[in-house]
Amino acid sequence: MNSAILLIGSNIEPERNSRQAISLLQSMVRIERFSRPWVIPSFGSPGPDFINIAVQISTELSKEEIKQDVIGTIENQLGRVRQGNKNAPRTIDLDIILFNGELIDKDIWRRPYVVLPVADLAPELARPGDHLLLHEIADGLQASLPVRVMDGSLRD
Repeated sequence: MNSAILLIGSNIEPERNSRQAISLLQSMVRIERFSRPWVIPSFGSPGPDFINIAVQISTELSKEEIKQDVIGTIENQLGRVRQGNKNAPRTIDLDIILFNGELIDKDIWRRPYVVLPVADLAPELARPGDHLLLHEIADGLQASLPVRVMDGSLRD
C-alpha cells in the first residue's frame, strides 16, 4: 500500500471546488487524514485568496497513476484550465507533496500555501541543511503572513 500527501488548492469558488475535489478523491482512494483548511493570499499572481488543504491518502496506485488517473481526472472534471502563468487563479489544483515518505515538491520550504497545510500532517518533516522542522516554519509563517484557518469543514 502506498501513502501520499496531496495538496488541494482553489481560488475560484474555492469552498465548492475544494469540497467537490475531496468528494471525487474519496471515490478513488482512501483518505486517511485531513489538514485544517487554510485561507492563504494568492502567491505569484494577483487574485483572490486560495483555500488550501492537505490530505493523506492510501492507495495501491503508483505515483504516476495518482498523477494521471486521480489528479488529472479530478482537475479535468472541475474545469481546471492551465495557462501560461502557473500561478493564475484556478478552479482546482492538486499536487503530490510526499509519496511514501519521499518529498516530491522540493520547493515546499518557500511556499506558505504548501507549508501550512502539510505541517498539519507532517509536522516533523525536516528541511535539508538546517533541519528546521516543518511545524517550526509554519509557526513563523502564521506569525508573519495574513493567513488563517477557515471556519468550518470542507468534508461532507
